[in-house]
Amino acid sequence: MYDIVKRMKSLIALLCLMTSTSSFAGFIITSAQFDQTTLELYFTYTDGVEQYDTTNIRPGSTSFFNVCVTKNNVGWNAYATDTYCAFTYSTQSYAKNYSRWGDFQKELMKQTGLGTGGSWKGKSFRINANTGITRTCVVYEGPNNTNARLTTSCVNTVLRPFTTGCDITGPTVLDHGLVDGTAIAGNTASLTATITCPTPAKVVITVPALSENTTGFGNGIQSTITINGSKFPPPITINGSADVQIESTLAPTGGTVKAGAFSGSAVVVVDVL
Repeated sequence: MYDIVKRMKSLIALLCLMTSTSSFAGFIITSAQFDQTTLELYFTYTDGVEQYDTTNIRPGSTSFFNVCVTKNNVGWNAYATDTYCAFTYSTQSYAKNYSRWGDFQKELMKQTGLGTGGSWKGKSFRINANTGITRTCVVYEGPNNTNARLTTSCVNTVLRPFTTGCDITGPTVLDHGLVDGTAIAGNTASLTATITCPTPAKVVITVPALSENTTGFGNGIQSTITINGSKFPPPITINGSADVQIESTLAPTGGTVKAGAFSGSAVVVVDVL
């Protein structure tokens, strides 16, 4: 039998480390969620093409690349009065080398590690007074952090709290049934559990309280617990839900195996990385 516990460690997300080639805008926001209490922002993005007016700003004069929750829309804006930014990278060290937005965006994706698509989640910081936070946008700061900004891609922001972890559901008993005393070694029992995450998450599943994932039943029998065929499985990325196989394999401990009922327990832990 195993019990289920959940732990939240930290949520991070720089996914997909490939560079992109886009003719104009290399970074398009596709969805966004903002927790107004914790100030956490989650957004998904892809590589795309978008037309916007760059008359007032060129790559070489940008100072920062941001993803912000704001009321502004695509276009040339004064400094917002309602902004929370959660993804901020300085462009000052290399922006001056580029005159074309397409080339600059390609370098930007390489510098930030964002690549051609993926998702990101993290804490935002308040820029100034909040008067409306309906949009999540890509924002370029003007030269020397002046009040000029260019907004290049926006989506409506879903305003709701984040669930603090992933759920694991399924049967909780690994039942070996009736086992002949001469057929203990290698006898297996398995079950399928389902892990469900409210947003795409990278998780690792472990049995941390057991040395080498092995629990003793007493009377000459022990069990080794594996997850997806491994005692120490690598992290997996879950987008929605995923099934995992939990298996118990019996082995004699070297002592005399006595007839009777045997039982043991283990705690399976799901850590969100």
